[in-house]
Amino acid sequence: MSLPTVLLVGDSALGAKLLPALAGSDAVGTIETKYYTAHIEYKVLALDSADQQQLDAAEAVIFVWEVEQSETFKLIQGLVRDEEEEGPDRVQLCVAVGADSEQLDGAREWCIDHGYEFLCCPLGGDDLQSLKERSSAGDRRTGLLDDVPENSILRLMEALECHSSWSSLTAKKPAAAIAVEPEQQQPAKRAETNGYTPLPDAPKAKCDVSKPTGMEKVHDRIQDEDLAEADEFEKLAHEMKEVRAMEDHAARRDRACDLAMRLASALGVDSDSD
Repeated sequence: MSLPTVLLVGDSALGAKLLPALAGSDAVGTIETKYYTAHIEYKVLALDSADQQQLDAAEAVIFVWEVEQSETFKLIQGLVRDEEEEGPDRVQLCVAVGADSEQLDGAREWCIDHGYEFLCCPLGGDDLQSLKERSSAGDRRTGLLDDVPENSILRLMEALECHSSWSSLTAKKPAAAIAVEPEQQQPAKRAETNGYTPLPDAPKAKCDVSKPTGMEKVHDRIQDEDLAEADEFEKLAHEMKEVRAMEDHAARRDRACDLAMRLASALGVDSDSD
């Protein structure tokens, strides 16, 4: 089975700079969160070799271009169809490398109209190093409340981590309920007589097998609680996908904070906990 593809399309020189920060020498990266692990393959695709079939098959499309190279962005626009219906469930970013300005307002509006998240950020050595550390950190990151600056290339990795529909995704199992084994019945040992008559063993208690025992009740309750928690986590995962699609950064951060508090509550984490 082939790995899901993340395409870095546009300025191939910028794509070549991003690739080592996102993946190993084989261009394969691993996204690991608290809830899942997914292996993905990154590919750098120049504009003159990009075709619609490749774009349609990718599970994430990231356009990259220099702010000063407006012609590159026009070529990118030519690759995207005007969708009459909702687009595919995948990560879609448009990364403009350079300084932000009002001249990019048109690019922002185009991204909103076509379902791409617009990101304008620098891509210096420190930025690439931060991205490399983040991509290899896995679930050691702090989560939804990470203090990711608005104009940071780290938002790229954050968007990939928030996606929960990777074809290679392997969900992490929640802590399973530990079955409590009843103590093994040990036959009563008769004391040595030594001149006296030992007491008989206590009579065995009668048990109505048609009624659930205390242990069975505990087991059923644990199962019910696990199912309820699984439903809650599924709802939270769906809302995480909605947060990723929000264009308003301030609103997205507020929504993420709300989700983080609900997630902490679902996990039983005190608000004063680390």
